[in-house]
Amino acid sequence: GDMLTWVHGGHVVRLGAEFSAVRDETDSLSNAEGTFRYDSGATNGHAGGLVDWITDYTFNVNAYPNGGCPSIHATVHDFCFRSFTQSFGEQSITFNTQEWSGFVQDDWRVRSGLTVNAGMRYEYELLPFPQRPNFALDAVFGKTGATSVFPEDRNNFGPRLGAAWEPFGGGRGVVRVGYGLYFGRLPGATIRSALANTALASSTVNIRIVPDTVTGCPQVANQGFGYACAYLTAPPAAVTATTSAMVFDRRFRLPSVQQGTVSVERGVGGGVVGSVTYLMNLDRQLPNSVDINVAPSVSTRTLQMKGGIGASGVRDGETFVVPVYTQRVSASYGPVTDIASNGNASYNALVLEARSRGRRGLEFHVSWTWAKSIDYGQNGGATPRINGQFDPFTVQYDKGLSALNYPHRVSASAVWEPRFASELGWLRTPANGWQIASLFTERSGGPYSYDIFGGTRLSGGRESINGSGGAVYLPTVGRNTLRLPDAYNVDLRVSRAVRVSDAVRVRATAEVFNLTNHVNYSGVTQRAFLVGSTVNGITPLIFQDAATVAAEGLNVRPFGAFTEAATGGVRERQMQLGLRVQF
Repeated sequence: GDMLTWVHGGHVVRLGAEFSAVRDETDSLSNAEGTFRYDSGATNGHAGGLVDWITDYTFNVNAYPNGGCPSIHATVHDFCFRSFTQSFGEQSITFNTQEWSGFVQDDWRVRSGLTVNAGMRYEYELLPFPQRPNFALDAVFGKTGATSVFPEDRNNFGPRLGAAWEPFGGGRGVVRVGYGLYFGRLPGATIRSALANTALASSTVNIRIVPDTVTGCPQVANQGFGYACAYLTAPPAAVTATTSAMVFDRRFRLPSVQQGTVSVERGVGGGVVGSVTYLMNLDRQLPNSVDINVAPSVSTRTLQMKGGIGASGVRDGETFVVPVYTQRVSASYGPVTDIASNGNASYNALVLEARSRGRRGLEFHVSWTWAKSIDYGQNGGATPRINGQFDPFTVQYDKGLSALNYPHRVSASAVWEPRFASELGWLRTPANGWQIASLFTERSGGPYSYDIFGGTRLSGGRESINGSGGAVYLPTVGRNTLRLPDAYNVDLRVSRAVRVSDAVRVRATAEVFNLTNHVNYSGVTQRAFLVGSTVNGITPLIFQDAATVAAEGLNVRPFGAFTEAATGGVRERQMQLGLRVQF
């Protein structure tokens, strides 16, 4: 990259350009040996994770052909694992991307006390060509997304505008306004997923089977598939029909964010400067994922709460109806993940700050932030989820509070260096040279949801109450409607400097992190409801409180039980002593 600067009168004009060529090389295949998954489900003859595993271990394929669920006496009895996954095929993949950008900006000093900034930036990311297109898959899903075509987004022009104005006179306060449109880049892990997962034998093949999948055990002839079988070569057609694929949506665009700020800063007396700031983010075209190999719903499912907390949407006896999905568009594949850009988000915040520097040896900074963040539950990582939406045909269910929504945050820090003047050396020397610093932070607790465990599934998919295998939160109240307790932390540092001689200085330090040893909870059991067996057309959702879990005999924690605690990088109180010698 390079930049050119031109100064003329009150204008400082900058022009720049940058080019990056990135080469990604990966050589890995996760889950090549295969993984059996057991869980705490207790319906359809299951007894819960450990018991189900012991049952499968006891009646394994070498001793009993088809396991013990729901019962060894049942007409049809299968193994008790919940699902088996395994990956085959290509391990090594290499691809190149290019990133081009250019900008022009003018910083214009209109007059004393008024500066205006205006500019424009252009960004373009050139993606690689598809390496293993699956034309048979594209013939079915090509109108929505394809393995043979990668997106190209060429209209990423981002304007920038800002101004700084001193309406109260020089050095007596300033008003700042700013706006910008910014574009993100596409992570390499996202590109790799679309390159490698095309459901061809020459690409990466990911299978997911369940106990009632009709297929034999490769290790034992004429035996059903169960613990501890695994495929050593390409699996049979009944299993490959569950393999997943990933495609880029035809309308995929790079994520963008509009950022705006308005702030007023002014001295309020006593050496203290105060400010008020409003911040706004409008995020658009955020990456999301949806399974497009789901046929439209032709029926509905009625669900009823059994237990709850008494709040609206979670009351005992309440019922609701969701569309139910029972068929694949193509029976030749399992989930076909469409990497879309249909997620939006917004963030609004008000920030109040006050700070003081160097008055009577005291410096401090205090800020309070009130904020609200809303999104559609878009991908939080670089590797796309198989199916991120609750309903594959609409994102309206998914709009809710963001996982990053913390309504308020307080931060306060102070540094005090006491300075005592005295003609008595024996008093002046020990009283000076100290430094006391503290940091206090407090914020709202993290959000969490009522999650539902169980349901039905499509071939190769996961369980959910509507069968699509997407998000599992309770749709009557939405995502992230609950909150952990507020988190706070206090750190303290005390140090003393002593001059030993003109050339030697010693500083001793004592630090305490999480001074109050406060427990800040960061994780909680979100398994709120267990799907029961349908009776008379109504499927119960059994609330998983402590009494219910105990009655079910499951080895799991009840809903709302804390599972993790942390205070930034420090969980428990820690003390640290230090000695520094300067010479």
